[in-house]
Amino acid sequence: MTQFVRAKTLAILQPTFNPIASNTTFGPLTDISMGWDGTLWGLDAPGAPHIYDAINDTWVQHGDGINAAAQLGELLYLFRGPNFVTASQQAQRQTSAPKTIAEQWPTLPDSFKLGVMGAANFNNKGLILFNGGRFISTDGSIPLTALTSLTDWPQSPEWKDGVIDAVYSTDVGLSVILIRGNQCVGIDPAAKTVTQQPLPLSALPVFNQHLPPAWVASGFDAMTVAGANQVAFKGTGVVIFATGTPGIVSPTYIPSKFPGWPATWHPSLRHSPSGRDGALWCATVNIGNLSYGDIVMHDGNTWHLTPGGGNTASAGQDGTVMVTSDAGLFVWNGTQYDLLGNLQTDNLVQVSVANANTVWVRDSSNAVYQVDVNGRTFNPVPLIGSASHMAASNDGTLWHVKPNDPDMHRFLAEEGVLQPGIAVKQGLVSAVERVAATGFGAAHCLAQVNGQPQAYRYDSPYVFKTGGSYSASTGGPIAQGLGMVFITGNKDFSNGGPQEQNFIVALDAHTGAAMSQSAVRSSDQQTIYGLPVFDPVNYLVYVGTQLYGDDLDNTSGQLLALDARDLSKVVWSYTAQASIDAIPVVDGTTLVFGDRTGTIYAFDTQKALAGAPNPQPKWTLQPTTSTAETHRVAPPLITNPWNVGAKGRVLVTAIWDINTGGLNNDVWYVTCDAQDGGNPAVSQLTSVPSSGSDLDSLLAQPVAGQAYFSILNLVMPAFFFSGGNQICVVGKYGGSAFAVFTLPAGTQITTGLSYDSDTNTLWFCAGPVLYGLDKNLQPVPHTPFTFEGGPGRSILTKPVIYTDPTG
Repeated sequence: MTQFVRAKTLAILQPTFNPIASNTTFGPLTDISMGWDGTLWGLDAPGAPHIYDAINDTWVQHGDGINAAAQLGELLYLFRGPNFVTASQQAQRQTSAPKTIAEQWPTLPDSFKLGVMGAANFNNKGLILFNGGRFISTDGSIPLTALTSLTDWPQSPEWKDGVIDAVYSTDVGLSVILIRGNQCVGIDPAAKTVTQQPLPLSALPVFNQHLPPAWVASGFDAMTVAGANQVAFKGTGVVIFATGTPGIVSPTYIPSKFPGWPATWHPSLRHSPSGRDGALWCATVNIGNLSYGDIVMHDGNTWHLTPGGGNTASAGQDGTVMVTSDAGLFVWNGTQYDLLGNLQTDNLVQVSVANANTVWVRDSSNAVYQVDVNGRTFNPVPLIGSASHMAASNDGTLWHVKPNDPDMHRFLAEEGVLQPGIAVKQGLVSAVERVAATGFGAAHCLAQVNGQPQAYRYDSPYVFKTGGSYSASTGGPIAQGLGMVFITGNKDFSNGGPQEQNFIVALDAHTGAAMSQSAVRSSDQQTIYGLPVFDPVNYLVYVGTQLYGDDLDNTSGQLLALDARDLSKVVWSYTAQASIDAIPVVDGTTLVFGDRTGTIYAFDTQKALAGAPNPQPKWTLQPTTSTAETHRVAPPLITNPWNVGAKGRVLVTAIWDINTGGLNNDVWYVTCDAQDGGNPAVSQLTSVPSSGSDLDSLLAQPVAGQAYFSILNLVMPAFFFSGGNQICVVGKYGGSAFAVFTLPAGTQITTGLSYDSDTNTLWFCAGPVLYGLDKNLQPVPHTPFTFEGGPGRSILTKPVIYTDPTG
């Protein structure tokens, strides 16, 4: 959809880059990526993944934190779910592999084996573990005890039920501090008494003089004494400070302070995640002195290690996963990685996967290659030049950035076109370093501004670009429904096979991905599809068939009712006397269309569905006296805006006779009963000539509005018709109420008509030019407006009147 500013000027809304938050919990962004589900991911220097919260313009830590922490001897015990690790204080907090609570302490109650909410060291003999409002010691010295049974247990609303959020394990022999929100309580677990009634965390210096203010205000996950230090955890962050040393300490990513930290808990990532929430793929930072890291996958709950390693991983929209390493390009088969191929000259440093058949790689010299997956070859794309980062889209767009370049770049693979660079913020951005994208109009980037990283969102009026190219049929609106758009696609196969293939395709309205397709018709099969229309009552798509190449042939046409969710299924059909050239019209449960004999057909769609697969029309009508197959029936306007006639609904249509020298046009009223749309009565409103030879331009649905007729010196209700290279206007009573707006010589109307009743403006397009006509048939300000584009470009679909959220 293209939007315009109407009040002061008329112009296409231009894409813009708008800044967004560029700092995570642990520092500035170093990488970004976009998920196929619309998520935006970011990475910082420690390799901590974050997800972007667009509502609050902030980066949120991804993943759960630590549930409990306590020191026993020289080891720190750190708990997460049913597992724990130990960190040796004598070895710079080197971390062990995870072990289950059940394996370490098999006599604990089962609920504690599933996880704990806190831990403490009270007597230096064993740990005291907390869960579900109870505690127990691992050495058996303290039996299972309910917190609410402790002497002087507080009865305030926050505490009376014994629910806690975290535990602060202080020095041996001192009170254990329980945390609830931003309050704390001290207990003696051995004596089973409360030693300190509730206090705000801000009242204790160990908290307010060291922890981040946000932690003090809302609480934290775990905290423990660790030798001469204190260690506190919240989310994926940790704060470590020396006891007695004042100063607020900023959090950092847990793995950066605990060597050997399990990647299945919190991996240190090399690049921002790829895929979608529930199926995220990444490479971790290098393992020791190796040139590669682990490949990890997050399934929506936890990270998993996969066999092998690599330096980048990418997941396509269809779930295809590929990995690069010094050994080449590998594809994940569900259990292991299979070698797809390798370059002979440089190592691969990045892979970007759109889908199983659209894969791009970049080598260490920044050359870009498109991968022929079936042929297992790497095809260089010299047109792109040097690219320092890239992001593939399922629509065939490859977004990329170049070294020390302030612009973003797009390569359209389907067309083999490198578009001009897009300035992010001219004069402000010195270089764009990272790009993230899921489509032609959906992208983000990370740039350098005054030596600091700044993330930008690409705000574009383009909803999507299709992955394949479609030569869409012209004139009518784009049918929409069920989150899809339905178009008639044509493909030219003049180099062998049929000259043209024609089909109806359903595209995802958000991504442009093809969801389903009708059976293919080709020009050597004589009949092809016209334009489709969506029925929101019965979830059907109606389309007529017409003869290909011969405007005067009498071959019969069909009206097909296709299942909107699966266009390959024909629910019902009806054979008309001749080709159906114009788009059918649906109004509630009424379906109307015309054929080349000038016959108009009307169906009750619900009765037709009940009579499938061979229903009969409610009525047929032939206003013209000639039955020759030389007519074109414009899509009827089903309305009665001015209570015309004594009956209810009114059909207004133009029937063109193309076998006459002037392409004569008769305008007809068809009035029907108000109750069921039956008993049609026909009358001729007027007869007007057309100008031009493009038959498609004659098949636009008429619209109703207001027009000034100079011969009457009167503004009155009127109907507007497309007539080749002119607009014909007929007053509601016909007769002398007739006016014409003629386009410049050599131009034809290429779209349907739209009428804006708020401003009494008629909109339509002729080639690349947008027209807006007022009730005097004079162009409104800033029109005609010419869209930029290459030679021969035309607008093919009916303009849509759009009202933005502000009205």
